[in-house]
Amino acid sequence: MFKKILVAIDRSNLTPVVFEQAVDLAAKDKAALMIFHCFVEEMLEPLMESRTGLDFYPSDVGAINPYETEIIQKEIEGIEQWLQSYHKKAEDRGVLAQYDQKSGNPDSAICQIAKEWGADLIVVGRKHHNQLTELFTGSVSNYVIHHAHCSVLVVKES
Repeated sequence: MFKKILVAIDRSNLTPVVFEQAVDLAAKDKAALMIFHCFVEEMLEPLMESRTGLDFYPSDVGAINPYETEIIQKEIEGIEQWLQSYHKKAEDRGVLAQYDQKSGNPDSAICQIAKEWGADLIVVGRKHHNQLTELFTGSVSNYVIHHAHCSVLVVKES
């Protein structure tokens, strides 16, 4: 029986399936649910690339201008609304839920927030990767399995 379940979601097609598994378990066990999304830092790189070339004002290299900040803020607000919709779905099913988002590396962020929140189960999805792709890029679910302090349920893409 689980008391605190963290479900890690992203914007993939697998997310509704992963979320349903987590909500079903939380409802069955009367567990609290943390809905978590990691805002991947690499999303900022295209904005930064235009700022890292030779520049007449070297002290400005890497700085984010107000327009770039506005774009980033709108993306974060979109994620916030998206997470709120999943939060509402959980609460509509009678599950005590909360949500959080962080910027960073998804694999370590999932393990960190699960530990900080005291989760006793992490639910993550696993997309189908060929072996060569996984060798070079790794897998969030694989990292979580090997580094989480608690049990992990991996929902595989069919």
